Amino acid sequence: MKMYLKNLSIFLIALKLVSSNNDKEGFMNRYSFCTSTTKVEYRDDIGSWGFENGKWCLLKNSVYKDYLYCKSDTPITMEIDENGDAWGVEMKKWCYIEPHKMHPYFNQYKICPDENEYSRDDGFVWGYTDDWCIIRQLEKDNTYDIEYPKCSLSPSDKYKIEEGYLWGVENDDWCYYYEIPNCHAKFVIVEKDNDNLYSKEDGKFCIITDIKPNDGCKGYGYKCCDLQETNTVIESDAFNNFYGKNDNNEICIFDFYPQNCPKSSYLIKSTDNNNYYGSNGNKPCILNSFTTSGCRNTFYNCCDTTKTTDIINYDDYGNLYGKDKNGQICIFEEIIGCNGTGLPCCKETTKVVKKVKTSSGEYRNFGKENNKLCLFNPNKCWAKEYGYDCCKSKNVNVEYSFSSTERFGFENGVLCGILN
Repeated sequence: MKMYLKNLSIFLIALKLVSSNNDKEGFMNRYSFCTSTTKVEYRDDIGSWGFENGKWCLLKNSVYKDYLYCKSDTPITMEIDENGDAWGVEMKKWCYIEPHKMHPYFNQYKICPDENEYSRDDGFVWGYTDDWCIIRQLEKDNTYDIEYPKCSLSPSDKYKIEEGYLWGVENDDWCYYYEIPNCHAKFVIVEKDNDNLYSKEDGKFCIITDIKPNDGCKGYGYKCCDLQETNTVIESDAFNNFYGKNDNNEICIFDFYPQNCPKSSYLIKSTDNNNYYGSNGNKPCILNSFTTSGCRNTFYNCCDTTKTTDIINYDDYGNLYGKDKNGQICIFEEIIGCNGTGLPCCKETTKVVKKVKTSSGEYRNFGKENNKLCLFNPNKCWAKEYGYDCCKSKNVNVEYSFSSTERFGFENGVLCGILN
């Protein structure tokens, strides 16, 4: 044991001298490879060391040309030298990649004689000279550390997106902020390049998957909105794209720039914080004259209920519209009534005289009683008057009916009223 500790002390002193003199080759010539032991007694940047026959020895398969072997089972090949040796990066240091750990593509394709990029696919940059060839394998897991530092400050307005990374400049040199991940839910385009369309989640750029630049509506990946399915704008972006949702709930883009709304337009509910929208025919339009100084925070005046009592329409915000004596649209200030809309619930009539599609895609049905609009309340359980609950599903077969609006069916073996 004393001999071991003495040798260890001498060995560590020698290592320190090697480090200061940068004489690794001479030092390795003075030590042979281990012949029997495989136990690692000490590790440094030269390799792994064992101890046998009273001497230090270098364990086999720990270094190659003074470099450690890459430990990862699937290392990224950063460089192939003139001897055909492959090199990667681990812990910010070059390491040697054993042939069996290289990606199978290196056995199938040649290395390109130049770096004229043709495409990127399957984690590789490809060229083409009579046949496909490899320019390089795409870097991952911060292997840019070998050439560029990670930015120390938060991203600024001066940035660049390239090769799946967000780049900045510090101390007059490039640095990277982070590798850009795929988006989980966001769809509004905030940036684009030749390869991807980007949105932002939690303040960071993310790649919008399944769509590509120069495809789709206006060259922004998504399909064009069908005006027969939607005229509701849910978001907009800096590229003057206006987003909606088709009947299948897929994101779409309107293939025109919405014009300013006429004064007679009604508000359409939107989650877009950039604009307020109305409808001009079956097309969405922008209510640029919207202010918060009018009735119920709109640009309309309040209806004088002593002169205006007829409700002509209502919007997705719960505003009820009428017309004043001059024929101008006004809004009723008090909102009370059926289902929180301000309209009375239809009590007798079953005839639908108007349908309005809300921003959620549901339809509201209106009737007319006493020459005024009324709302068919979809949430009222009429069956409770007879001592029954209403069915939870709308797809229940009718078994009994008292009238066109009072119908019963069975759900899970229990009689229930079918909502209209």
